[in-house]
Amino acid sequence: MNNLLVTCNHLSNEIDSFDKELSSFNVRVPDDNPQTIKDESMKLLLKDVDIAIIGDDIINQVALSEANKLKHVIKWGVGFDNVELDSLKNRNISFYHTPGVFSDEVADLALGFLLSIERGIHITDVNVRNGIWGPFKGRTLRNKVAGIIGLGSIGCAINDRLLGFGVKTIGHDPYIEPVSIEKVDLDILLTKSDYIFIACNMSDENKELINSETLEKIKEGSVIINISRGGLINENDLIDSINSGKIRSVGLDVFNLEPPNPEIFLGQSSVFGSHGGSSTVEAVHKINKATITLARRILEGASYLDLPVKKIT
Repeated sequence: MNNLLVTCNHLSNEIDSFDKELSSFNVRVPDDNPQTIKDESMKLLLKDVDIAIIGDDIINQVALSEANKLKHVIKWGVGFDNVELDSLKNRNISFYHTPGVFSDEVADLALGFLLSIERGIHITDVNVRNGIWGPFKGRTLRNKVAGIIGLGSIGCAINDRLLGFGVKTIGHDPYIEPVSIEKVDLDILLTKSDYIFIACNMSDENKELINSETLEKIKEGSVIINISRGGLINENDLIDSINSGKIRSVGLDVFNLEPPNPEIFLGQSSVFGSHGGSSTVEAVHKINKATITLARRILEGASYLDLPVKKIT
């Protein structure tokens, strides 16, 4: 019987509900299962495993060094900056992920951050619960300018929602030609935007895209919302910009270190999440089912072209 390792929390938490689909596998779930498993721990877990469904866990040469039976790695989710693709290729291990599946969920959260920041919903809630009555003096969204960095499915979904609030949008993406948003250079986006949404994938090319140099160009009193990857922002530089007043507020669902350094909890009506943009009942069930079905079809040698997955290597 083939050994299937499941380290993604979303799936491992519901693994018992898929007993029938997983009857052909010997399923392994770590007893200690943090959001990100480091490479040394993954090395132990991957030993004698045929297929792995992972989350944000580290897959590199160290993690794969004793994975002599491993043939397929399935990433539960979209981003895979935690995975060394060359290391997988060198071992002839196939890699899959689930692109474009969380566009609505992540875009909804991004707009939720913006509404909370500008209308102080979270602040008013706490005040009312504590017997403090009085309105939060917020800001109107209509006619503001939002710059969206990354114009894939999530960036476009954010754009669609912003237009509904009367927000003017511009975007930046060196790889995609959008059809419904004005595309501008990054410097123009930074200087014109009241709100900056970071919705791009992270790579070696754009790591710490938001740093002291780019922050200097940003419009005074702007808001930054990051629902992509924490490594796209130099957090020390961001802290300096918030303390100086250059950046008024932030909405951060992702961080360099998770859980984050509390020093980042700054800014007027800022909002912070726990890397949960994809975490809705419907989305989690959909991708749980898709990744398990993919694993089963791989084992059976059956087609998976109808599933929301993409093979990378």
